[in-house]
Amino acid sequence: MWELLRQLAENMAMIVTIAFLLTRIKSFHLIFQKGLNQQSKLIIFSVFSLFGIVSHYIGIHIMTDHLALTAWNWGTSNGHSSIANTSPVATIMGGLLGGPVIGLGIALVIGGYRFLYGGFADWATLGSFLILGLLAGWAGAYLKRKGKVTPLSALWVALFLELIHMAILLFLPEPDILAFQLVRLIAIPMIVINSLGVWIFAQILETVLKEDAKARAFETHKALFIADKTLPYFRQGLHASSCREAAKIIHRQSGADAIGITNRLEIIAYVGGGEEELYVSQRMHQSLIRNALVSGQRVVFKRRNKQEEQTFPFAMVIVLPLVVSGEPIAALLLYYRKEHSMSAAEEELAEGLSKLFSTQLELGEVERQKKLLADAEIKALQAQVNPHFLFNSINTLVSICRTDAMLARKLLLDLGTFFRSNLQGARQLFIPLSKELEHVQAYLALEQARFPGRYRLNIQVEPGLEETLIPPFTLQPLVENSISHGFAGRRKGGMVNIQVYNDQGHVVIEVKDNGKGMDKERLNLLGKKAVDSHKGTGTALHNIHERLHGLYGANVSMKISSEKDKGTQIELRFLRTDGGEYGDAESLLDRGRAIC
Repeated sequence: MWELLRQLAENMAMIVTIAFLLTRIKSFHLIFQKGLNQQSKLIIFSVFSLFGIVSHYIGIHIMTDHLALTAWNWGTSNGHSSIANTSPVATIMGGLLGGPVIGLGIALVIGGYRFLYGGFADWATLGSFLILGLLAGWAGAYLKRKGKVTPLSALWVALFLELIHMAILLFLPEPDILAFQLVRLIAIPMIVINSLGVWIFAQILETVLKEDAKARAFETHKALFIADKTLPYFRQGLHASSCREAAKIIHRQSGADAIGITNRLEIIAYVGGGEEELYVSQRMHQSLIRNALVSGQRVVFKRRNKQEEQTFPFAMVIVLPLVVSGEPIAALLLYYRKEHSMSAAEEELAEGLSKLFSTQLELGEVERQKKLLADAEIKALQAQVNPHFLFNSINTLVSICRTDAMLARKLLLDLGTFFRSNLQGARQLFIPLSKELEHVQAYLALEQARFPGRYRLNIQVEPGLEETLIPPFTLQPLVENSISHGFAGRRKGGMVNIQVYNDQGHVVIEVKDNGKGMDKERLNLLGKKAVDSHKGTGTALHNIHERLHGLYGANVSMKISSEKDKGTQIELRFLRTDGGEYGDAESLLDRGRAIC
């Protein structure tokens, strides 16, 4: 028995070595990464069937009449012998991994091959293998439903099934005395060695899977790190300067020898190679880039011969399309100087990066559209001049012309200033504070002409803030709210105070009136949503808040405080931005707002 145990252990060492080498093969890993499909089931069936047949040939030949042990089984049995081998390991592992159908198929191949060899207990051996394969498959399916097949669970399954195997060999063959002698000799060695073999095989597989999971986790972390660092650049769009900065980050982190980023027509950023290499790449890979953009799929170029090596220094180029709104608009190029066999984790990294960069470009496009929308909202809002205000102003001017020509002249100039401010504001995202205040003063002058002595305006601006850039049509609606709502029904004593000051790099604008105020329920809704109003739509404060948030992101706040019969105060706080008379709205926007 001890000699049989030693020889079976040697055979198991050979099988385990083959198993270890098998797990180094890339295609074998895919079985466990992508789950069971027809291809992976076929691989499991083929591999473990082959294992079982090899185990037969290196098994131990046992002469049952005089218990002689011989190795390397060729030909057929003489009818008075049997074989002790490690083929149950292949049957049990195949069933655990592939399920009942695969386990039964492997058992049929191994058991059928053993049956054709002949010898003592051939029918019993075939039957035992079929039962082992079927039970191992059911056990594997059950363990997978509960979690996964662990080395320890595989060991217990193997012990149980080998006991069943020995029981079948003990009770089915005839004569009984030979069956008893055979089982007494092989039971302990086969139960111990085959159970340990299953445990070792499962341990190797678990180690490989952990290595793969660790590699994928590392590549995922790397992808997220690259995505985080490149986010500010890709969100600026496909500009040569921003794409070059993004390409530098990808080059440092990805392991590629050079990185290229293209638009639909040409390579706009290239890092890791010289100008000559860029020129050659542009010429050689134009069709690759075009194919990737047309198909939306990854395209790989591999250098074919030495002649190409003289003209192009890179052995392999991977072209990954960047997709925005379902349409490929750019490509990421990964260059390798040596032909690079990418692991599954590296392929996932490349694919993941292309999707992340596509998302970043799409976010950048959303940001750009958001800016345009904010601009359009300003234009639409400023175009909505209340016709009643215009008609009332004209009627007031008609009346004043008869009594005070100089005042009428001044009011005509104020009316012109009011409309000019509307038109100028509709063309800009930002205007100087002084221009916005002119707009307010012109509006209030016309209202005061209609209702003399009813309203007064007090403006206090901290010196140096006159040219601070603010979104147009910000203050005039606030003053109009005070007059229309705060002073409704009041004949005199209305006071509007506007105070502007600097606070740690932020501009603070306070608009306060001494009107009738409002209750807490209404106050809680202001600025957050449109509010029902007897006059107008009640959306002015909400629109102002949304526009400021769209332009400044997190760097803006609006606070509203009010008490019944004591008035209302609105405080706006946003980043200070200075410029020329009107400034460049796009650059100011990029500089002044936070990405949100």
